[in-house]
Amino acid sequence: LDESAHLRPQARSERLLAHHFLEAGEFDKAKNVLEHHVLTRPDPEIDPKVFFDLAYISFKRKTLNKSRQYFQTYATREPDSRLTERARRVLKQLERVQNLN
Repeated sequence: LDESAHLRPQARSERLLAHHFLEAGEFDKAKNVLEHHVLTRPDPEIDPKVFFDLAYISFKRKTLNKSRQYFQTYATREPDSRLTERARRVLKQLERVQNLN
């Protein structure tokens, strides 16, 4: 019996709650839920999209170093998705901005 099986529905609920907050533009609440999710879930249970969402939130909040870290984590964990290309484009833009400073 997989003892962590009861955690999976809770993990899904956390992602849905964070998505709700993102859709409502409540970035701080979404960030808190997603960061809690990352800190409390076993690594295999963390959907790579969580890192994309954290990167997006960090970008919107203008915490660009965090945004870059989360986009890099997402791209590493999910190398062949449509969102990965988007993440890589944003990473290039962030690198250009950093090089200007």
